[in-house]
Amino acid sequence: MNRTFKVFFACSLGAFLGTCVALQVHHYFWWTGMIVGFLVGYVSYEVKTVGTAMKDSWTSLHYWQPDFSWWKDVASYAYYQSITISTFVGAVTGLMVLLSQAGSTTYPHHSTAYQIVFSFVLLEGIGVLCMTLGFISWRRKSIEDGRQILENARSDAWEFNPVRFYGFTIWAFLVKNLWKAVPKVFMFCKTTLPNFCKHVGVFCYTVFRMIHSEMLLLCGTDAALGTIIGYWTGNAVVGMIVGGLFGVLNYEIVSKRILHIVPAD
Repeated sequence: MNRTFKVFFACSLGAFLGTCVALQVHHYFWWTGMIVGFLVGYVSYEVKTVGTAMKDSWTSLHYWQPDFSWWKDVASYAYYQSITISTFVGAVTGLMVLLSQAGSTTYPHHSTAYQIVFSFVLLEGIGVLCMTLGFISWRRKSIEDGRQILENARSDAWEFNPVRFYGFTIWAFLVKNLWKAVPKVFMFCKTTLPNFCKHVGVFCYTVFRMIHSEMLLLCGTDAALGTIIGYWTGNAVVGMIVGGLFGVLNYEIVSKRILHIVPAD
């Protein structure tokens, strides 16, 4: 298949699905659509490679027989992480509610409530899934390491559960450390900030070149950009077209003719 067409297809598909998600969640969480768009664009460029990887993974899992202890550890870890993550996701969701109701004297419309719940469940689910997949990887490599990570997760769930965190921890931290913050901020602005800005510039240029030298990253990034356009226009088809065009233009003009980089498959 022609490489330019593959780029257009992957970026268009990612931008379309990402825009659909962005338009469904509450507008303060529209950026979750960018994540979906990036992942779809990244994966869909080489569907055969993804299919082969999934087949190999299934084959390895077919001969892997987890026992009751393994399932218990995974379920416990997911439970502990759901408590910890809900604290921070709940804070973001609560802020979203306050901002959406600023200056309003009425209760949120039912569609707004739906978007808030959908956003909370989506963020909570993504967070727990990613953390649990990481734990599974460690647990398969070493039972002892897995048990230690599980114990750390249990401890975090106790420290950062919503009741304890908002009722005690955050207030104790502010009382203890707030008075120390002013001189540290001054020293940061004087000594660290200039070097920080320089390193950020170098980092951004390096990332820019890396994106335009790797086809999967290029497709994922342009799909995310198409998602932004699709969301702000309120039309998933517009996002799909713009994402595909971004991908082709970045590949044909920036990667090949400006940077003179031949992207690696």
